[in-house]
Amino acid sequence: MNMHQLKHQMSLEIPFEQVGIKDSFWSEKLKVNSEEAIFHQWKKLEESKTIENFRIIQGEKEAFREG
Repeated sequence: MNMHQLKHQMSLEIPFEQVGIKDSFWSEKLKVNSEEAIFHQWKKLEESKTIENFRIIQGEKEAFREG
């Protein structure tokens, strides 16, 4: 068996839903991201008119794009 075959044999395909992160370093980062960072980023996208521009492009609103 060559090295390529060995590497392929050693890897498993795991469904995304079965993957979890349970270490102290990454768990804390994921918690902050889901509780704070995503909402902060959304607020910044709203303030910069980025979300509004998408609404205009989609035809949900008639206006001139900004930003």
